[in-house]
Amino acid sequence: MPRLISKQRKKKSSLSSGESLGWKVIIGFTVFLSLLLLAGLGKLLILLFPLGSLAVATFLYFRAPALYIGFTFWIAFFGSLIRRLIDYQSGYLTPGPWDFAATLVTLVSCYTLVRELPKIRNYRQNLPFIICFGAIVYGFLIGIIQQPLDTAIVNFLDWFCPVSFGFYLYVNWKHYPQYRSVIKQSFLWGVIAMGLYGIIQFFIAPPWEQFWFEQAEVQSFGIAEPFGIRVMSSMGSPQAFATAMMAGTLLLIGTKANLWFLPANALGYLTLLLSRARAAWMGWLLGLLVTISSAKSSKQIKIIIGITLILLVVLPLINIEPFSDTIVSRLTTLTDAEGDSSLNTRLSAYQDLFNSAITEVVGKGLGYKIDLPGFGEKDGAILPTLFIFGWLGVIPLICGIGLLLIKLFYEPNNKADSFGIASRAISLGILAQIGFNFIFTSAVGLFFWSFIGISLASQKYYLFQLKSAIPTTTRS
Repeated sequence: MPRLISKQRKKKSSLSSGESLGWKVIIGFTVFLSLLLLAGLGKLLILLFPLGSLAVATFLYFRAPALYIGFTFWIAFFGSLIRRLIDYQSGYLTPGPWDFAATLVTLVSCYTLVRELPKIRNYRQNLPFIICFGAIVYGFLIGIIQQPLDTAIVNFLDWFCPVSFGFYLYVNWKHYPQYRSVIKQSFLWGVIAMGLYGIIQFFIAPPWEQFWFEQAEVQSFGIAEPFGIRVMSSMGSPQAFATAMMAGTLLLIGTKANLWFLPANALGYLTLLLSRARAAWMGWLLGLLVTISSAKSSKQIKIIIGITLILLVVLPLINIEPFSDTIVSRLTTLTDAEGDSSLNTRLSAYQDLFNSAITEVVGKGLGYKIDLPGFGEKDGAILPTLFIFGWLGVIPLICGIGLLLIKLFYEPNNKADSFGIASRAISLGILAQIGFNFIFTSAVGLFFWSFIGISLASQKYYLFQLKSAIPTTTRS
């Protein structure tokens, strides 16, 4: 017994020292980035930022796993802004995907898959993830044949790594309480930080944002001037930012009120509306309904009261200039489908592509992009996924995701755990955007797979707790 106590003390001591060292590494990396950017030496970070992020993530993965999770989300939150600052100081758009740093950070979690691979086939509960991994590998193999190799590899990482990170959260279900705490804190402070920068972006349109708008020529993101930008804050697109704020505000619903509760909600909902991302708005509404229906009756009343109080704070804000014109004009398009040029253009593209998509059996492979005026590569996931994977890859992918959702909504859930309930709601809220946004990759994909993974971890954790509480009996 004394030896066991001694081992537990050593384990706790090593854990705290690992986290302490992890914080020092994170702070050191943050200071390093800040000093170079403040000194106008952002050009040096073209390689140092993604490679440094990978190095920090690798260290945290092995020495402080909980901090690794938080670091992953913060790179997803602010990686694109750092990239824009680097480009502004470099004087040109640097090559590579915008979320490449976040992709490299999640790449580290693939070690869990490699470690679990020898025994993964023995667990039926892992089958949905196995099917999804298999479908992505199939798309990659087709992509190697039909697409440029470098494009296929980058797209493979963009697809594979978010799923791997979700799987990492799931298989580490024994650490669920610790990981839950880290994710909650990351989104609380993330909503505040991104919300503040989103307001600055909307009112001022900083020069690095104007430079990026001019170089990237993203007309659907608004105009690069004060009050003209569709708020995307520190992320790479309004849709990605809106999805992050949708997740953050849904998590805040179950959070106990504290000093930061009101400002976090005010910033979260206001900038979510300023993003003008209607798919995320509808996803939030669906997530709210799932949250309310999944909670205890006593908790449902508290949620409704909380949402009412938040509306009392937010509604006056959106009814004053310059917010009202931006938000109200976008809200009206929800009831005026005929006058919605964006929706009509997308529907027209779907009609043009539908016949070709449903006849795609083998698929064109990862790296393929639809080339059609008015249809961006992130405008919906249904047709692009069909073209990429063909029916041979899409059917397993749909089956894998379907099995994950069945596990989420048909297996018992702890109604006292508001985070677990919110995580399920977020997963469904993101899935509901499938016809409007590409939800499987980049930052949106990271959120989608992460909340599926942590939701399943929640279920497994409480199921284990329940079984442990039942006394075992032996026959006489």
